[in-house]
Amino acid sequence: MADGETEPQSKAVLSDPASWENNADYRKGALVAGEIDRRIRVTTEGESSFDDVFRSLNSHDSDELAAADFEGYVAAAANSEVASEASRYTTTADTPTDVGQQRP
Repeated sequence: MADGETEPQSKAVLSDPASWENNADYRKGALVAGEIDRRIRVTTEGESSFDDVFRSLNSHDSDELAAADFEGYVAAAANSEVASEASRYTTTADTPTDVGQQRP
């Protein structure tokens, strides 16, 4: 997942396919999904995970998925703070760092 921390992947905005270079959607996407999963698990003491978000995404009843929808699914799985971070990592070029480091 550390590939997502380096350029050109780190400069990609996951919600903007035009910014994806060198498989950034997979490389940075995996990094971001892993970080969101970690934050959800820590916040909920393991009661929820990114799997809950993924289930919500799969049952989304519209052809279009807005950033606000994704943020809402993360908030439902964890809280608004985690959802805000998830939104930041998916709608900006911000990238989780220190992959593999122990964090609170």
